[in-house]
Amino acid sequence: MTTDVSGVPGPWLFEGAAAEGEGRRSDAAGIYESVGKHGDPRGNTALGVLVGRPPDQDEAAAVAAFELGVAGGDIDALVLLGDACLAGRGTAVDARRALELFERASELGSAPGARRAGDLWWTEALGERNVARADEFWKRSVALGREPAALLSLAESAVAGSRFVEGVGWAIRAAYLTREMLFEPSGDRRWKADHDEPAARERLAAQLEAAMDLVNHHRVEVYEAAKEGDPEACWHWGRVTSLGFGDLPDPTEGRTWLVQAAANGHAASLHALAQSARRDGDLALFETNLRAAAQQGYPPAMHDLGFALYSGTLADGEDRDGAIEAYRSIAGIDHPATATDLSFVLEDVEGAAAEEEALRWLRVAADAGEVAALRRLGERLRDGEGVEADAVGAACQFLAAYYLGWDEGIETVAGFVDALGTDDIIEADRRADGSGFAASVLLERSPREGA
Repeated sequence: MTTDVSGVPGPWLFEGAAAEGEGRRSDAAGIYESVGKHGDPRGNTALGVLVGRPPDQDEAAAVAAFELGVAGGDIDALVLLGDACLAGRGTAVDARRALELFERASELGSAPGARRAGDLWWTEALGERNVARADEFWKRSVALGREPAALLSLAESAVAGSRFVEGVGWAIRAAYLTREMLFEPSGDRRWKADHDEPAARERLAAQLEAAMDLVNHHRVEVYEAAKEGDPEACWHWGRVTSLGFGDLPDPTEGRTWLVQAAANGHAASLHALAQSARRDGDLALFETNLRAAAQQGYPPAMHDLGFALYSGTLADGEDRDGAIEAYRSIAGIDHPATATDLSFVLEDVEGAAAEEEALRWLRVAADAGEVAALRRLGERLRDGEGVEADAVGAACQFLAAYYLGWDEGIETVAGFVDALGTDDIIEADRRADGSGFAASVLLERSPREGA
């Protein structure tokens, strides 16, 4: 039995996923179709994924559903329709249209879309291979999200061009990311069009193995470059030996190589040694290495320098202006944690200009999905703190934080749910990229007239 609330969608996306998990395929299809008809294009996308799977696979119907999802503006639909066009599933093979769809998805912020665009430029499906374009899209994919497959593609591209040190560097990043995704739960509750968790974990395991294999196959080239004094090779070889790719880990030897890289001004090595010095309680060495890395504009070092200046960790004590300068140098959509910290620091600065800038950075970080920023922006919108009070906007921020793992999100909205109408609750959930679960919980707890 699904929920219907005054003619607005409910059957919810999460109910469709539950029906799929229970093997009730026809029920799931009906739920997704209803969601799509009520104006949420993600329902069409989910329907396309469902009907495109065996048993009773109907690839043409899947394509038709994806087309509706694309028309409604769903990013996942762009990627899935592109896959269908490239493979000729339910439609004629059309690599050019697939590329157009992938590139549109990339422009809208889809890491999988950017990765697939890179993959397509790497092949000869378009009549030519363009390695530079492939690398460009893979790098965009890495910047947009957690895409180990893009990191692996960059590694393979670099190795194919005999850039072995660079290739091993990308592969190490891929190994780090896949291990994190496999063994550390993200807390992300957002609804996915394709929620096949076992298949996703199988892909991650294969990607981890591929990354480890690539490092091991080209460790000799990296070691030889490190012996010749290449700072980047020293950095990577230090990590290879510290982590034990193919061998037992040797942190002592790994540190020796990091020290050599740092002595040659390698920013990442300097930053790593700064972090190590802080853990050891050597604040003088921490500051020396941190400032040296930050002087090169290395983003992680700039962020840590900003925090150290604001917290008074360094020798000269607290320096709020210096912290703001350091944070400003890298804050943006690509560094949402820095944008969040900058907004918090600016809240302590008097004046309308600082208040306006603090809000601007807070919105940048919230748009990037930074949970701390979503929570703070929700508070400001709820309370009218420096902005016009907006209960729906506040609920959207709190629910987005909930779907990204903040357990108290629903309870926080429940605290002012009486200020929201039925449509407001559903709209907030949708804008939060939710599945309808949070909205259904809130509506069940606070029944409305006509519900």
